[in-house]
Amino acid sequence: MKSDVVEVRMRVAAHPATVFRFLSDPDRFRQWMGDATLGAAAGEPLTVRYPNGGSAIGTIHEIVPDKRLVFSWGYSDPAMQLPPNSSRVSIELTPIPSGTLITLRHSGLASETARNHAMGWRHYLSALANAAATVAGLAAPAVDAYQAAWAERDPGKRAALLARCWDSGAIFRDAMGYAEGRDDLADYIGAAQSFAPNIAFERVGPLLHAHGHVNYRWRMVAPDGAVMMTGNNIGELSPDGMFLSMTGFWEPPAAFA
Repeated sequence: MKSDVVEVRMRVAAHPATVFRFLSDPDRFRQWMGDATLGAAAGEPLTVRYPNGGSAIGTIHEIVPDKRLVFSWGYSDPAMQLPPNSSRVSIELTPIPSGTLITLRHSGLASETARNHAMGWRHYLSALANAAATVAGLAAPAVDAYQAAWAERDPGKRAALLARCWDSGAIFRDAMGYAEGRDDLADYIGAAQSFAPNIAFERVGPLLHAHGHVNYRWRMVAPDGAVMMTGNNIGELSPDGMFLSMTGFWEPPAAFA
């Protein structure tokens, strides 16, 4: 029977050292693989237990810090037609400008089961990518600094706030304009403030964070407390917690009337 190799690639907004913690620390491994037991060295077992009572059973073959995890893989259920330790999975971590490229290769599969394994590994790697991108807790401080910059009238203090959260080449877009880089955005904010003096720009509601992207709502409030405008921001963060882009969406007046 012909064997197929499943290969799944995924970009993660986290450095390889951060991602590797989820491949080597048993507690973090369970965050994306579920009820699992992970050995600490080559030759030790790896087991993933499923809600239906079955298990995936393998053995660690290679661990290279911040670079690679290789293990065998199979199932306790004979109906799966893939006995324990009968296939091989390698997970490679490659540094890229936006963080890490994960490349998972699963070899030794029968052709008719390859598609299901590809779907399954995409699910698991997505959980890994999201966990690794959020573990450092960089999203909230970046958003707070960004919001504070929009409220800051002093140009020097505004520049200092943007230096904490805005990448030197980051791009801002909304229905009213475009800015590229810190100086452009600082000028854009200053111009916006001149058209709306004494207006507060506030974040409202929860901060949503997935795969290095944030999503949150905002509002413009007049000194008397009246809400002048509301909207939604979607931003992309670097592995170091600096915004690479931000897109603002203005809601129609009915949304805040």
